Amino acid sequence: MEPGEAENGVVGEVCQRELSIEKKRFMFYLKANVRGRFLKIAEVSGSRSFIMVPKPAISALHDLVAECIESHGDNGQAPENPPETEIELLSKEVSVEQKKFFVNLKENQRGRFLKIAEVQAGQRSTIIVPSVGWVQFRDMLMELDSDDSPPVPQTFPVGGPAVVAAGAVNITAGEETELLTKEMFAEQKRFYLNLKQNTRGRFLKIVECGAPGSSNRNSIFVPESGWVDLRKLLDEVITESPNIDSSAGVIIPRNPNPNPRVFRNMRGGMRGRGGRGGFRGGRGGRGGY
Repeated sequence: MEPGEAENGVVGEVCQRELSIEKKRFMFYLKANVRGRFLKIAEVSGSRSFIMVPKPAISALHDLVAECIESHGDNGQAPENPPETEIELLSKEVSVEQKKFFVNLKENQRGRFLKIAEVQAGQRSTIIVPSVGWVQFRDMLMELDSDDSPPVPQTFPVGGPAVVAAGAVNITAGEETELLTKEMFAEQKRFYLNLKQNTRGRFLKIVECGAPGSSNRNSIFVPESGWVDLRKLLDEVITESPNIDSSAGVIIPRNPNPNPRVFRNMRGGMRGRGGRGGFRGGRGGRGGY
């Protein structure tokens, strides 16, 4: 599950659809959480980017795409006189809840395309739809907007025997459940803390998202047994980290006798002895959680 899909509730999936346009693949996930239904549209073309559309915005987005088709549809044909530089033919926007959605119809030497952007709290996510697939994209939005099927709990296959943690929700073998999601902003980055549980127990997935418009995401997984030690380590780093005096251009240590264990642990401790595997499986690399 990607960050932002749930807040204080377990996600259920209503349906899933796939659409191939030229060399791109678009995945449509209609889901539901405690705040209501929403549509996740993911573009897969080398890298992966996605937008999250609340239920009230699906029909509005459909209407904007339909307007672009009616006014500038070209059935994917290459322009007879392609512009030397990228130009914008049409720009529309709609605001729903705390989000804004921008639909920009543009043209370059390869043809026309829709740039659909979701903006929230200064963060921007974008997908690009070539003109050859506009009609199918519009029809998919219409189909999913009218889908009233009840959601079912979302599960993911995992290995290991069936184990139910004390006091947790009931989980059978082969399932993973999201219990809680929190979000924070720091400068140009977003961080998500996803509390999850599978048949091996509970764990924390910490996701770092890059600057606005970037599709870069990095994740680490912390099993429940390491939460207290991680918190203590963060407390020590905050307490013992140097303070930078910007006016003098010098670094003033907050603690004249910092604990060397903190900096030694920061060099390699959190990722475990397995390099990039770390909490995913220790020596085993990308296994484990």
